[in-house]
Amino acid sequence: MDVIKLKSFIAVAKLKNFRKASEELFFSQPAISAQIRELENYYNAELFERTGKRVELTVAGELLLPYAEELVRKFEESRYSVQNAASAEKGRLKIGTSILPGLYYLPDRISEFRELNPEIVFDISLMYSSEIEKLVLDMSIHLGIIGTPEDFHFDDNLSTESVFRDCMVACVYIGHPFYEKDSVSLEELSEEDLILPTKNTFTRKTIEKAMRENKIPLKVTYEISNNEMIKRMVEKKLGITILCSSMIPSDICAGIKAVKIDDLHSYRHINIIFRKDKKLSPPLRNFIDFLVSHPRKNTI
Repeated sequence: MDVIKLKSFIAVAKLKNFRKASEELFFSQPAISAQIRELENYYNAELFERTGKRVELTVAGELLLPYAEELVRKFEESRYSVQNAASAEKGRLKIGTSILPGLYYLPDRISEFRELNPEIVFDISLMYSSEIEKLVLDMSIHLGIIGTPEDFHFDDNLSTESVFRDCMVACVYIGHPFYEKDSVSLEELSEEDLILPTKNTFTRKTIEKAMRENKIPLKVTYEISNNEMIKRMVEKKLGITILCSSMIPSDICAGIKAVKIDDLHSYRHINIIFRKDKKLSPPLRNFIDFLVSHPRKNTI
């Protein structure tokens, strides 16, 4: 296929060396040279100037390079699209999920869905939201599941469905004065030893904004980048925290409890995203419909 010749051309143009190009593409050096000659015959133009071991693009080669890169990109995109469409039709769904829904939302939904659809197989990757959006647009994955702030805007080429609105709650340990309360205020929380996520996280920014708007000082005793460690610190009675409600187990045996915060009204939305302009396979449509019709509800 000509795309192989174009890949060889791009590799030589980038590395300026036939041997290095052959090593990168796992071809023999004579094979790379033959592919370049065939391209030169096809275009009736020399594409490289050879100066010893180093090669440079000619004017014709410079003109061809962006076309070659675009053609290879389109070919790879078509391959991913066809393969993914075929896998979805066969019941293998490729999903990208950000950390919060991946840990605290998706496993329960998949468990429920597979009780009704045991033939469906899931290929799931945990990644950053920005990467998921790009992979859905590139059609490298079928579906994205992302936690976002309320005012987040997706690419216009994506369809979105909000399947869960996650509220912020205080997380306290057994024996803490707040443990028997139905709710607390930000003022009350400000007087406690707070164990909070690091700055620039959704949770931390939400807390700082609410405290600032209510003119309440924020005292952070521990700053930790891992939410599971934060919960373990609370269990050990080193302080209390504020997290999304889905992260707090409802089982009292866990040793921690979620308590409503009266004057904190910010939410993280769990959204599913997929290409707006592409026909969905029956298994994918079935799974999307299931998520939309079986939303998780806040337990507090």
